[in-house]
Amino acid sequence: MNESVLAMIDKLHARLDDLAQVVREIPFELSGYDKKLDKIDDQVYLIEVELEKKLAGSVPLKPLSSERSEEFDAAAQKGASQAGTEKAASAATAAPAESQATKKESSESTSEDDNEDDKETEGFLSESAKETLAGATRTLNSIYKDGKEVVGEFSEAFSDIKDTLGVKNIFKKR
Repeated sequence: MNESVLAMIDKLHARLDDLAQVVREIPFELSGYDKKLDKIDDQVYLIEVELEKKLAGSVPLKPLSSERSEEFDAAAQKGASQAGTEKAASAATAAPAESQATKKESSESTSEDDNEDDKETEGFLSESAKETLAGATRTLNSIYKDGKEVVGEFSEAFSDIKDTLGVKNIFKKR
C-alpha cells in the first residue's frame, strides 16, 4: 500500500543526498540557498502534518475472510446482471409496441423478476453496509487525489532546486 508515495520519498532522499554532495564540492559560500531549501522543507512539513491529520481521522478496515469476499463478488455480479435486465426492460417499454397487451405482460413479468431479485439482494447487503462501502469509496478517492497533488508538489519543489542551482543534470545518479 502507498508504494508510489514511498518510492517518491526514497527518490527525494536520493536527490537530497546528491544535492548535499554537490554543495560539499563547491569551494565558495552559497548565499540564499538555505532559505530556498527551507521553503521546500516547509512544504514537506505541511504534507506530513496533512497526512498525520488524515491518519488520525482514519478508521482501520478489517480484512474480509475469503468466504465473505466471494459473497461480495457474487453480489456484484448479480447486481451487474440485474442492471442489464432493467436496462433491457426499460428499452422494451420505451419502444413502440404493437399492442397494449404485450406491454402489460412485459411490465408485469419484469416487476415480478425485480421483486424476486430485490428479496435476494436485500438479505446480502444491508443499507448500512452499502453506505459504509460508499463512504470507503469516497475516502479512497480523496486519498488518491491528495497523493497525486503531493507528488506534483514534490516535483515542482525539485524543479525549483534544479533551477536554483543552474545545473541541468545535478540530480542524476552516478
